[in-house]
Amino acid sequence: MKTVMNSLPVAVFKEGRKYIAYTPLLDLAAQGSSLKDVQKNFDEVLDIYMEETVKNGTLKQDLLKHGWKMLTSQQSWTPPRFSQIPPNHNQNMELKAFVMRSFPSPVAA
Repeated sequence: MKTVMNSLPVAVFKEGRKYIAYTPLLDLAAQGSSLKDVQKNFDEVLDIYMEETVKNGTLKQDLLKHGWKMLTSQQSWTPPRFSQIPPNHNQNMELKAFVMRSFPSPVAA
């Protein structure tokens, strides 16, 4: 399977002493004790997500479930509009960072 890189927006919140990284485009989250730690943990979660969905043959189905659209003319994927982070979040969370991560998504064969 070929892949193409997409930008994946990730919001980082602080709640108490913990940092939480979240992207609604894949409904993935990670936590850590520092910004560096949460970034490392989120990258690990994203890697595991990619490995497992590709291995199980469910990546396409999961992307569709999360609102991604296949652009058949370009044989690539486009993410849904980024609108709410995170849904129903705790009022005690403070937004600390908003970053764009690269995300390899499959290209139609």
